[in-house]
Amino acid sequence: MLRVAYAALVLALTITLVILTILPTTDLQEWWIRAMAFPRLQIIAAAVPLATLALFLSPKLRATALSVVLACIGFQAWEVFPFTPLAPKEIRLAPSGDDQLRFLAANVLMENRDHEAVASLIRRETPDVIFLMETDQTWIDALEPVLGEYDTVLTKPQDNHYGLAFATRLQVVDAQLLDLGDVERPTLYAELKDRHGRLFRFVGLHPAPPVPGEDTGTRNAKTAYTARFARLADVPVVIMGDFNQPAWSRFAQRFKRLGGYLDPRVGRGPLPSFDATHPLFRFPIDQIYVTPDVAVVNFSRGEKIGSDHFPMLATVRIAPKIAAQFNGEPTPLGPDEAAEVEQMVEKYAATLEHDMRKR
Repeated sequence: MLRVAYAALVLALTITLVILTILPTTDLQEWWIRAMAFPRLQIIAAAVPLATLALFLSPKLRATALSVVLACIGFQAWEVFPFTPLAPKEIRLAPSGDDQLRFLAANVLMENRDHEAVASLIRRETPDVIFLMETDQTWIDALEPVLGEYDTVLTKPQDNHYGLAFATRLQVVDAQLLDLGDVERPTLYAELKDRHGRLFRFVGLHPAPPVPGEDTGTRNAKTAYTARFARLADVPVVIMGDFNQPAWSRFAQRFKRLGGYLDPRVGRGPLPSFDATHPLFRFPIDQIYVTPDVAVVNFSRGEKIGSDHFPMLATVRIAPKIAAQFNGEPTPLGPDEAAEVEQMVEKYAATLEHDMRKR
């Protein structure tokens, strides 16, 4: 009886592992399926002892269960492999220069009341561009002294965890917080010039997470539109924000391919940014992407600020000739994938184009 119960337990865990491995590779957009893409490292860690347990099954079941478990481990490892030091780098770090710019993006957590931690971070890092997420009116009021030191400040305080704040010392050609058809979740679009007068675009994103009640299909279409729009002009682009999807997810990878972006995490490590309060359950969901004509000098995860997210910091140079020496080529969309993305975007084009024309 114990032998049968043991076999049933191992087989049930193996089936669960298969489900967790296969479902995120499908096009199904249910929130609970998309959420399965988060814990790939944790799944690998749990599957290794499961493989050991499979060794003690009967010979008839052992080979099958062990083969399935090892196949799942191999697939999960393949998905996260680009975000390990063993993989080739997409971006090699460029040398410092007098034209370099410092960026800070942080999801401050609306309920977090450690305002001074964020203010101190801003004073210490003196970023040229600041993008803050989950800012309500209390946050805007608390940070007014430090943000007031910047030449341009845009805020949209909201009580739904989707408020935004943007501040910069750089010359602003255009900067707007656009709703893209969704009044609850604005996106930042900015055209800026560095201190040498070179034009570039900065986009700040905070799409919805895969949670009950959220339409991930709509979210994906709007975010795909953002990726495409950011590349309509032939200018360098820097994108940062809480994507609410890990760097290895289909969502994040498609975003990269659609816009032709590079990820400094590739070939270095996952650098998990959420959840800052749980060391064993952290995921790389706060992203920085750049076009190949942007040279990255350094990027890092900041210290804790009382939020469930770590802040993300990056230093870049808007220097295409230098970037060409240190950056690889982006991965292009395949023909079938390009058509699929176009169909997805066109579904929401009327609303999205209306918002973009407001610029």
